[in-house]
Amino acid sequence: MFPDEKFPCLSGFHFQEIQVFQVPEVHATSSSDATLPCTYNISGVEAIIGTYKWYRHLVRYGPEVSDSNKGFTGRISRVNTDLFINTRSAQITIHNVILLDTGYYYCEVTFLHHGGEISRHGAGTLLNVTDLISTYFFLSHISLYLRFGAGSVEV
Repeated sequence: MFPDEKFPCLSGFHFQEIQVFQVPEVHATSSSDATLPCTYNISGVEAIIGTYKWYRHLVRYGPEVSDSNKGFTGRISRVNTDLFINTRSAQITIHNVILLDTGYYYCEVTFLHHGGEISRHGAGTLLNVTDLISTYFFLSHISLYLRFGAGSVEV
């Protein structure tokens, strides 16, 4: 399913649309915190019972990004239910990111409506984690290269 598709409510009486928006890329350095923004719009009828999930690599088939996932235990902060409903934010923060956290993350928003569920997901956010030490050494080598030329610096 794609965020721009319309689909009928499970009751068949109204049309309901959910659109989920994610930023294309977030940059972070290892050991820092990375916030992955996700917002949504919902139209048709008022929806007050909903939730959201984040997945890594593949929606629904990739690992869920939550404290119950061994790789993320104790490192995930979520917005509370009031903020989710009232501000339409479904963002998460991954604390103390590591290089292995680099990858695509997908936000999925789900609402209960007329006895069924309606879900949509965003287009994905690439979390790009860099190692501060590696970046420092890379920039040092580039600086030497630019200063002394390609022929005089051995790396």
